[in-house]
Amino acid sequence: MSATAIWLTISLLVLGAEMLLGTIYLLAVFLGAVTAAIFSLMDFSVTVQCYAAGLVVFLGSVAAYVFRRHIRKLNAVRDLHSNDLDRGQKVKVTTVLEDGTAKVSYRGTLWTAQAKEGSLHEGVFVIDHVAGPRLVLREIDS
Repeated sequence: MSATAIWLTISLLVLGAEMLLGTIYLLAVFLGAVTAAIFSLMDFSVTVQCYAAGLVVFLGSVAAYVFRRHIRKLNAVRDLHSNDLDRGQKVKVTTVLEDGTAKVSYRGTLWTAQAKEGSLHEGVFVIDHVAGPRLVLREIDS
């Protein structure tokens, strides 16, 4: 079996593992094996083939790390603004508890609400943002 066939077999096995596992880093190993197969076709020594594969795997891993970090940062920004759907919705406060919070019904569930500024009183408020399990309310702007 030629070195090219071995490298291509390795690359297909790694690609199959990538499809099963879904890690982006195995794509770098796949590209490294393909690079080694190309170097094998050009009659380079096995040492040069391995160095070329290693270099491509290293660069691909760095690129995958940077890509994943960028995606993670975009997801963090998206998660930060995920409660934008609730912002601006109106809720009615009917009873204020002793600690200054209120229980309000919103989206079919009973929520604990607190005032963004000042204190709550009976009336209609607007959701400013969601802080964990609490709605933070503000007065309706006139």
